[in-house]
Amino acid sequence: MQHFVAGENIGLNICRQAKGADWHHIFATNSVSESSYVSNKTSEIGSVFPLYLYENGEKIANLDPAIVAQIEAVVGATTPEDILDYVYAYLHAPSYRAQFGEFLKTDFPRVPLPASKELFSNLVGHGRHLRGLHLLTDPAVRQPITAFPNTGSDVVEKLSYKNGRVYINDEQYWDGVPEAVWKFYIGGYQPAQKYLKDRKGQKLSNSEMENYEQMIVSLHETFKVMASIDKELEL
Repeated sequence: MQHFVAGENIGLNICRQAKGADWHHIFATNSVSESSYVSNKTSEIGSVFPLYLYENGEKIANLDPAIVAQIEAVVGATTPEDILDYVYAYLHAPSYRAQFGEFLKTDFPRVPLPASKELFSNLVGHGRHLRGLHLLTDPAVRQPITAFPNTGSDVVEKLSYKNGRVYINDEQYWDGVPEAVWKFYIGGYQPAQKYLKDRKGQKLSNSEMENYEQMIVSLHETFKVMASIDKELEL
């Protein structure tokens, strides 16, 4: 965590073990995060891999020079951010997760070296997009796909999902939430549900409502990007 305190950084939080049927145990971070960032299930403790290390006032890429050389032999000069985004995209490919699912339950993931400059470039673009979506910095998240039509107490009382609507009480709901987004997992959590469950009995502030709407966009766009990654890989 000292490498996130010392200066600007980004990184990956990954679980070494996964207990569920499917693997989706990775998420980007740009600040201090604790061991349950991706999952709070037993044995699914997260490990954080910062992209940069701050040592003696120097900012150093946390990458194996030998592996960087192998990548650059295929794609030419690159940057640490490009390599992180390539990895992030690869680990979001549904076909990769399915093909290596059993291995991913017992150890950290391995990512193949890029087969071509074009593939690397395309995956870097997808990974950068995902990272922006997940850190809520991508402009797309500020374009809501949902509506919150009714005024009321804004208190999360009874959470339910029905016909594209997420109800927080008997009168108020978000309309236009895809069912796949409502059920989507990141690690051990279903973000579209957990965010509201954590606030049960509380009145949602304007900023919390805005955060929730941005999250829904983020998850919805994630589906699209994951499908595009699979088309690139054709595993």
